[in-house]
Amino acid sequence: MSAPRGFVLVNALILVAALSAVAVLLLSRAGEGHARRLVEQDATRLRLVLDGGEAMMRTALMRDVRSFDHATDRWARTFEAPLDNSLLTIEPVDLQGRFNINWLSNPEDTAGRAAFHRLIQRVGLPVSRGEDIVRFMKINSNPSGYQNRVPPISPIGGPVLMVRQLQTMPTLPESDFLKLAPHIIALPGDSRVNVNTVQKDVLGALLPEVPRGGLSKIIFDRERNPITSLEDFRSRVIAAGGMDATPAIDESRFSVSTNWVAVRLVAENGSGRSVTRFTLFERPPLPLAPRVAYRLTEQP
Repeated sequence: MSAPRGFVLVNALILVAALSAVAVLLLSRAGEGHARRLVEQDATRLRLVLDGGEAMMRTALMRDVRSFDHATDRWARTFEAPLDNSLLTIEPVDLQGRFNINWLSNPEDTAGRAAFHRLIQRVGLPVSRGEDIVRFMKINSNPSGYQNRVPPISPIGGPVLMVRQLQTMPTLPESDFLKLAPHIIALPGDSRVNVNTVQKDVLGALLPEVPRGGLSKIIFDRERNPITSLEDFRSRVIAAGGMDATPAIDESRFSVSTNWVAVRLVAENGSGRSVTRFTLFERPPLPLAPRVAYRLTEQP
C-alpha cells in the first residue's frame, strides 16, 4: 500500500469513528430527552391528580353544614382514591387543634404567653426555649445571635406564615423544634382552638385549673359526644375540674368549629413516582366556598 493511500484510509477510519461517536451521542441525548419527557408527563399527570384531590376536599368541606366540627366528620377522615394507573391519598388535619404561635406576637395577650410557657413544659422542653420563642415572635425584636448565622439574617419579629420559620432561631435546636412542632401552628391571630379536636397538652396549657384526670375525661367524652357549644364545653370543664369555669373559658380563645384545615395530598403512579402537596384551606362563613390560602408542592 502506497503512503498516500494509507494516509487516506487512516483519515477515513478516523472520520468513521468520529461520525460513530457523534451518532452515539445524538442517540444518547435523544434517549435522555425522551426519558425526561416521560418524567415530565408523569409529573403533569400526578399534579392533575393533586388538583382533583383539592377539588374533592373543597367539596367535602362545602357539604359540611353542621355548626360544630369533630374528628369523625367525613371531611376530617383520611382516605385513598384509586384512579387510572395512580393512587390519590388525602390526609386532612384540623389545624385549630394546636396552639397558635401567632398569639405570642400580641403584646396584650398575656394569657396566651402564659399558656405557651405551660405548653413548653408539658412537652418536656426547658423554660428558656419558650422565652426565646416569645422574643422571636415579638414585633421589631432583634435577638442576638442571628448575625452569626451563615448567611446572617435580621429577624423582623411578629406573626409568621409557617411554623418552620422558627428553625431560623439559633437558640432552638432541631431536636427541640421537632418535639414542639406537632403541638403548634401559625394561623391568623384571631383564630380559636376547636375544643372538639384540641390536643390534650394544648388544652391543659390553656386551662391549667383543670386536673390531668379531668382533661382525660373531657377528651374521652367528646369522642363519643361532640361538644356542640361553648356553654356545653363550660359545663364539661366544671364537671371535670369541680370548679367554676366561667372566668376560665375565654370565648375569644375557644370555639366548637374549624375555619382552617390543612390537607396532605399524595399522588403516586404505577412506576413508583409520586408528588406530594400540602394545601391550606380557609373556611369562611357560608355561603362562601372554602378557598386555598397557600399550597406547597414537592416535585418527584
